[in-house]
Amino acid sequence: MLIALSTVAVSAATAPAAAAPPTSCPQYEAALQTYAPPGGWDVAQMSAIMARESNCDPTARSAHDSGLLQINDVNLAWLTPKMGTVDHTTLADPTTNIQAAALLCTYWQARGKSCYQPWNLIPTSSPATPSPTTPAPAPTTAPVPIAGRCTQYEALLQANAPTGGWDVQKMSTIMWRTSRCNAAKRTSGLTGLFIISDSHAKVLTTQLGTKVDRTTLTDPTLNVRAAAALCQWSMATGRSCYRPWGA
Repeated sequence: MLIALSTVAVSAATAPAAAAPPTSCPQYEAALQTYAPPGGWDVAQMSAIMARESNCDPTARSAHDSGLLQINDVNLAWLTPKMGTVDHTTLADPTTNIQAAALLCTYWQARGKSCYQPWNLIPTSSPATPSPTTPAPAPTTAPVPIAGRCTQYEALLQANAPTGGWDVQKMSTIMWRTSRCNAAKRTSGLTGLFIISDSHAKVLTTQLGTKVDRTTLTDPTLNVRAAAALCQWSMATGRSCYRPWGA
């Protein structure tokens, strides 16, 4: 016996529609908060930028950009000394990608630009190599030396201040008192501009997301970032930002 089977036509209109691209990446917003630059950033805005740049895919790779926030290859040489090896492979790690973005944000803020400058819809330059189409910042004169302060590091103190800020001149004075502005200063168990204690290295490594030890703490930027983290920790316990240095 032959049984005729009816056929069902499926119209194109009933095919499932393609998923709309994401407008934010909520799964990474806790990391954006944790690894924010010292002055902070708008987590919701960074989440939206992330969605626009990579569709929230940490392995996204375009011609010259990598990862969640599409860090451009032109920045790799500048980022590597600050973070260890940075390339398209390591930038597929969400934490590394966000930390790289935070460093770029801080770099541009320190030069009077927006934190979000690297993700403008216009060509941007590497921190190390200004674009020939964008005039390099006008040279500035060296800070005027002031007795009892480390004026040469006050711009760094301003750029890497903790959330809520600190008194830059006071921190400059503390720096002078503790290290005489010598970034390579080492005493027993203490290192760098703010003589950060070895006992804090482990927790600072976790908090800053980069290796903190007697070698890396001789880098002025990392030492100041470590000091900002200690300031915030002290304030979180209801004490003065300056307590770690007896002030």
